[in-house]
Amino acid sequence: MDTQRRLLQRNMISENTREGVAAAEAAGKTLGRPNALDPSTATAIMAAYRQGAAVKALARQHRVAPKTIRRVLDAVGARELRSSCPAS
Repeated sequence: MDTQRRLLQRNMISENTREGVAAAEAAGKTLGRPNALDPSTATAIMAAYRQGAAVKALARQHRVAPKTIRRVLDAVGARELRSSCPAS
């Protein structure tokens, strides 16, 4: 009997969460964590990377983790472009 009650509670929590998320989306609210970098900064990072800047240097310059820089670059495929270029 206790197991059934727990299962019912878990299902109710899940249903309430789904309803809350749907209501927030319907109200136009942004869900999740805000981006660490705004679009103009991301554009500047992509341009600097294409000119040869290192990921770690860009991370230090913008005071974010290198993973954040790689995520920005991967979103537009910039790292793939650079690795496919022949060495000069």
